Amino acid sequence: AAADDPGRVTVSGFSGLGLVEISRRRVRESLVATLTGPCPTCLNLGYAKSAESTCLDVFRALVTQERLDGAGIAKYVVHGPEAVIDRLLDEDAGRLAAVIDRIGCPVELQVEPGYRTDQFDLIGAP
Repeated sequence: AAADDPGRVTVSGFSGLGLVEISRRRVRESLVATLTGPCPTCLNLGYAKSAESTCLDVFRALVTQERLDGAGIAKYVVHGPEAVIDRLLDEDAGRLAAVIDRIGCPVELQVEPGYRTDQFDLIGAP
């Protein structure tokens, strides 16, 4: 099963408890590196949520809020940082269109310059 695996797999044999010891070399970045980016607030000493991860949060929030609001909303407005709004318009435009079709309500995007990468607001307009 490991023959087609791109990571190097090492089988050490059986342990004293009768368990097979297998190790696999990591091929891609860690989950923290994938979901976060350098934090501009603390001069890159910590982590901040990436624009990609925040976009996924926006999609979840839209679907959840639509379920809570029902048909009483004419449109949703997403206020977010420029990096998130740009990603929603470029790389995630297809996903955004699918979410808009799913909720059946238009979504307006608005850049807020003071927002951090992990920050957004979702407002429903009747």
